[in-house]
Amino acid sequence: PVFTDSPPSSLVIAAAKGDVIALQQMLDTGADRNAKGALGNTALHFACGHGHVECARRLLAAGSNPNELNEGRSSPLHMACYAGKIHCVQVMVDAGASLLARNSSGCTPRDEARVRGHK
Repeated sequence: PVFTDSPPSSLVIAAAKGDVIALQQMLDTGADRNAKGALGNTALHFACGHGHVECARRLLAAGSNPNELNEGRSSPLHMACYAGKIHCVQVMVDAGASLLARNSSGCTPRDEARVRGHK
């Protein structure tokens, strides 16, 4: 995912960079864990799309919705599958992310992985 916020929230930046310490500090001080950017991506979408497993775990532990959809109806699991971030895929599946959700292109998370050549 790319940043499209104006400007992106600090939580989103920390998740995208994999900055676990900054992310946890923001969560501890009440940052909105489900805040959406311009395309509807949450910090969890960014963490999963960039393969930052520990950030994804912390966001989920703080109550982030594993099935939150962006404007393209993609979930964080779609992002992890598209990017081939298998460890994030496992974390999301364990958290109850839907394997059957279809995005606006009609793709399930598994379809996204397959299209990109991931197994």
